Amino acid sequence: MEIYDGPNTSSTFLGRYCNTTGSPGTIVSSGTSLTFKWHSDSGVEQGGWDAEWACCSVNAGTASASPSTMCVAGNTTLSLAGQDGGTTIQWQSSADGVTWSNIGGATSASEVVAVSSSTYYRAKVTNGCDSYTASTYVSVGGTPIPTNYYVNDNSTTGDVFCSNVGNAANNGRNPCSPKASLQDIFDTYDIDPGDTIFVDAGTYTMGLNVTSSTDEGSAAGDVVITGAGSALTHITAPGSDDNFYFDNVSYIMVRDMHLISSQAARYNYFIFEGNDHHLDNCHLEHSTNTNVYMHEAGGAHDIDDNAVSNCEIENTSSSGYNVWIRGDADHDTIRNCVISSTGTSAKAVVLNDYYSGSHDGWPTSIHFFGNNVTADDYGIVGDVVDGNTMETYDIHDNVFNITSSDRADGAAVWLDDHGLSSSNISNIFNNIISGGKCGIYLSSGVDYCHFYNNFICNVEYGIYVSADNSDDNDFNYNSIYSSKECMYFTQDSKAWWYVRNNIFYTTGNSSYSCIYAGNTSSTFVRSDYNIFYMPNGAYAATEGGSNYSLAGWQGTNHHDGTGNGDNNSVNTDPNYRNPISCLLDLTGNYQTGTSIGAVGTDVYGTSRTHPTIGAWEEGSSLPVTSTFAHVVCDDHEVQVSWNTLSELNNDYFIIEGSNDGQSYTEIGTVLGAGNSSAEQHYAFAFDQSEANFDVLRIGQVDFNGDYNVIKHLSIDCSDESVFSLSELYPNPTNGDLTLVLSSLGSTEVVINIVDLEGRVVGESQHGLVKGSNFIRKNVEALASGVYLIKVTNTSGEVVVKRFVKH
Repeated sequence: MEIYDGPNTSSTFLGRYCNTTGSPGTIVSSGTSLTFKWHSDSGVEQGGWDAEWACCSVNAGTASASPSTMCVAGNTTLSLAGQDGGTTIQWQSSADGVTWSNIGGATSASEVVAVSSSTYYRAKVTNGCDSYTASTYVSVGGTPIPTNYYVNDNSTTGDVFCSNVGNAANNGRNPCSPKASLQDIFDTYDIDPGDTIFVDAGTYTMGLNVTSSTDEGSAAGDVVITGAGSALTHITAPGSDDNFYFDNVSYIMVRDMHLISSQAARYNYFIFEGNDHHLDNCHLEHSTNTNVYMHEAGGAHDIDDNAVSNCEIENTSSSGYNVWIRGDADHDTIRNCVISSTGTSAKAVVLNDYYSGSHDGWPTSIHFFGNNVTADDYGIVGDVVDGNTMETYDIHDNVFNITSSDRADGAAVWLDDHGLSSSNISNIFNNIISGGKCGIYLSSGVDYCHFYNNFICNVEYGIYVSADNSDDNDFNYNSIYSSKECMYFTQDSKAWWYVRNNIFYTTGNSSYSCIYAGNTSSTFVRSDYNIFYMPNGAYAATEGGSNYSLAGWQGTNHHDGTGNGDNNSVNTDPNYRNPISCLLDLTGNYQTGTSIGAVGTDVYGTSRTHPTIGAWEEGSSLPVTSTFAHVVCDDHEVQVSWNTLSELNNDYFIIEGSNDGQSYTEIGTVLGAGNSSAEQHYAFAFDQSEANFDVLRIGQVDFNGDYNVIKHLSIDCSDESVFSLSELYPNPTNGDLTLVLSSLGSTEVVINIVDLEGRVVGESQHGLVKGSNFIRKNVEALASGVYLIKVTNTSGEVVVKRFVKH
């Protein structure tokens, strides 16, 4: 809705309001009329606008405040002048200029009021009807009144914000008078915290260069530069210029636009020593250089707390990067982005130090998660000069696709000089890495890193350790499918490594081994409970020039614990679901590993219970494949439900109970489906009042009488939840997703699919019946990434689970 102060749309424009900007509050005309212009969203039918109006001849006068700017909280004097006689006065205050409250006792033309934070004030003047002054704003702590600015190209076709074309002669302060460039806005005005510059739909060739601290946000609010959407607002960098350049400027948000550059030695988004920048929901393309560059060089500012989120970032250059963080950086984040670097030997993301002789600075506490990365040779690279050390990185829940293996050190994750102490651990986990020379490459001096729950497939080397001073690292619960070595230590670099619960699968021949362990002068701290599989003649291990089968490796001391090492490791086919597609879930074989307290879930977030060796927790060597089982209590009745995806010669199931987890008693049986490749659902209920079991197990009996356990379950009747999301499968998924919702009775639920930024990307309503409910959702249209399923019932109870969309 647009509001004009007068009889038509040529009158003074007062503002545009919609569901995102809220109510306009009270509007007072300067004359005898107001004009309202409506814009349909052509979408859903929902409640619209409500308005109350009154014609009033009372002149409210003019309100003012002195002082209007205060460094700290204090008193201001409100003054009213020019109002009609015979009226009553009531001063009002508002935090946002929309919702107003009376100020108790403030009924005189001049009032002294205490101000604790930035506030709007106005006077309500009454004589038979109410009239209001325009508001006056009192700023506390330097927080000015937020201002909107507008930029448009030379066309209004498809515009979202503006009603006129851009022109340098315009003031840029309202949609009717937009400027033609961002630079003109910044050159003309001091841009303050909370200000927003709207760049409308269209095609622009313009750069923005901001070097003044008078044009930045603060902790109270960013300066926001927003486009109409990354498919609508297109900005191309002009010759020899950056698209956006910020020098010692902080608290900036740029969002919802498409940035394009082909300028050599120039960037799409360049932060030179600035903090708290937020680049969100943008599409960036560069053909000759780096897209996003954050650089610190020993000046007044570091490059801390910057974030690149929900962006599509493309680079076709062999020399530029998609994101480059250089210098003293702390707590910078790259999340939920689709990143593509297709240039020869290209690096998608680079983190390195700045060294000038008198100053050293390097990135620490970097968060890189939820991204989908495609690169020629390198995914994320952390590289510093000798003597500098990075630390405390979190690299997780990413999908890496490395397309070339022509670089000897190419890798999805490449680290050098990393880790200072055991109190500052870096975690590399829950990643899916496919293709390239190495999954993970450690150059030199990489310590205190935990690598766990990673799928690493279609690589030559799973993890490659190239120097003899990379120690104190944990490598646990990883699933590897490589053509050469799964773990490769070039020298004596394996001291203080923990290597447990991994699957080492190499397709290599007798020239290779699952573990190439350097020489024999050091041993692993722990090396055990691993699966070795070498179907084409490779060895289990090579150390000091000697090759070993698994039995020979178990007879060779390579482990500081009891025994020689890998005492409980096995040589067996892990039965990966589809290793070429990097689906390293297990379909027909699993082995139980050793519990590691720091790793409580698997690559998909499923709680570890057995635990299963490898990055994936669930597995089955049984003729029956089951993906979920669940227990619900209803008074004294215990209801058990489970499914099967496939059954081979399955006669029946046995449900058994126990109080100690050791001795089990049969409770009942359920007939199986025999042979089936379709999903089957089963249920069983029993009275818990006498037996009072603590745990259950579901067994399966073949037609030939063989018995196998397929599920272990805990009974917790103290949980009073009336419904639960007991399972979500398949996870990850390429299309269909099945939710298993267990309910104690009939109820209605709302199911939301939420991305990691909290945005709802799908919503539906469903009715549940008592027991297990199976709801299928098609998520094929979602972009690859990590999402949450959020289910809310009519009582406001909420359950949440995570899933991965391939």
